[in-house]
Amino acid sequence: MIRADPESFVDQSYEGIVRTLTSGGSTGDPLVVTFDHGALARDRANTYFYLWLRGHSPNRSRSIRLHGDVLPREIIRSGNYWFAATRRKLVMSNQHIDSSTIASYLSAIDSWRADYIHAFPSTAFLLAKTALDCGVRLKTRVPFVYVDSENLYPGQRRLIEDFFGGELCHVYGHTEGATVGVPFPGSSDFHFLSQVGLVEIVKGDLSQHWEPGVNGELVVTGLNNKIFPLIRYRTNDFGTVSNALDPFSRYPRLSSIEGREQDFAEDRHGRRVPVAPLLFDYNIDWSGVSRFQVCQKSVGTLEVKIVAEQSHSDSIGLVKRVTEQLDTAFGNNFSISVQPVKTLSATARGKFRYFVNEVPLQKTSRNSG
Repeated sequence: MIRADPESFVDQSYEGIVRTLTSGGSTGDPLVVTFDHGALARDRANTYFYLWLRGHSPNRSRSIRLHGDVLPREIIRSGNYWFAATRRKLVMSNQHIDSSTIASYLSAIDSWRADYIHAFPSTAFLLAKTALDCGVRLKTRVPFVYVDSENLYPGQRRLIEDFFGGELCHVYGHTEGATVGVPFPGSSDFHFLSQVGLVEIVKGDLSQHWEPGVNGELVVTGLNNKIFPLIRYRTNDFGTVSNALDPFSRYPRLSSIEGREQDFAEDRHGRRVPVAPLLFDYNIDWSGVSRFQVCQKSVGTLEVKIVAEQSHSDSIGLVKRVTEQLDTAFGNNFSISVQPVKTLSATARGKFRYFVNEVPLQKTSRNSG
């Protein structure tokens, strides 16, 4: 509805300055959302709030940002992939992390001595994995790593926390600005801030459920963006209601967010299969692989692209090993092909997608499998 007529969602009586933001477009069809400055200020306040929960402040804490910022060309030409935006904030490129640059990245992080890092999960994971694959580690500990804008999987969390030596805080939000879920100290649940928006968990028939342990889709109603109101907006994200949910709490809680509709592949039997947990939590030997990406172009098939480490010369053996292990992980329910490539690109915002589903969502089965 929004894509068909976006102007009908804009309050035409508003006379102030507006700004448009574009969602990540993980379904291949990004959404353009209009904000007034008041809504953007309140969204900024959300960031200050969840940092404050752990004693941090952008105005006082030393931080590193690995979050899709495009660096000026003159900095890249100089051979550096970061710059000091302020006396307290170091902005790093997430487009140039590889085996040839990882040592200099780690040296810059060590020298900055940050109180926290703010990153995409895929970027923090890539940096940590590249360093470990190259046999190098940080000399200093980063006490906190805040990640957002993408799903986070248990295998990623374990590796990131081990590498940085600190606590990982996964924040849920989206460009549309209608909801924010943050982990409170002492809890890994997503506590959804009622001052930002209303959250519903719905089943396939759109009936509402908040029983502990129930899994359903997040439907949100934003309260802060009066110029572009989204009412009962389907996020295509699926979450599980926390068993620790207090019915009298002002903050609804989800224990996990398993992924978006497009994070599920459809196997040859028509079942929906969550892809990322099998990639990150199964005992797959990714040694020799610097990056990989799985793509589904038709039901029951998976195409896997792998970028080999520069030091790895046996591409035939690498393809054979990865293919065999993926067949085992996915239970032979897909026809899997593995193809070596020279490079894989991130999105325009610097995110890296491990799984790309090109099967139209309306044709994807909703069976739980």
